Amino acid sequence: MSPTVVTKDMPMTETEELRAVISRDDGRTTVRVAGEVDVVTAPQLRRALETALSHGAGRIEVDFTSVPFCDCSGLNVLLWARRRATEQGSAFRVTGVTSHLVRKLFRTTGTAAALTGAPTT
Repeated sequence: MSPTVVTKDMPMTETEELRAVISRDDGRTTVRVAGEVDVVTAPQLRRALETALSHGAGRIEVDFTSVPFCDCSGLNVLLWARRRATEQGSAFRVTGVTSHLVRKLFRTTGTAAALTGAPTT
């Protein structure tokens, strides 16, 4: 069976360069994020995650492979989405964290295990 794909492209401008593509497949919703997540773009990430959460999937994965930077406002959005997912009975995980800066943010704030499932060492 081919996946059901729902695509939501968040607006991009010179100052707001964030893209989020949402896809659904067999009880899993994936949000692929590209660009920097900061105080300017965090609201766009929140809107994308609100859309993903509205699908009521059993598992939500946020793919950060193409995210080179995330600040505390983006982290706050991820923690909010994780809390909402848990409240509705969905698993929530951030995957593909390749940026040293994003890994450092998760590690220093003690959120790595909660968001990625990775050990906090």
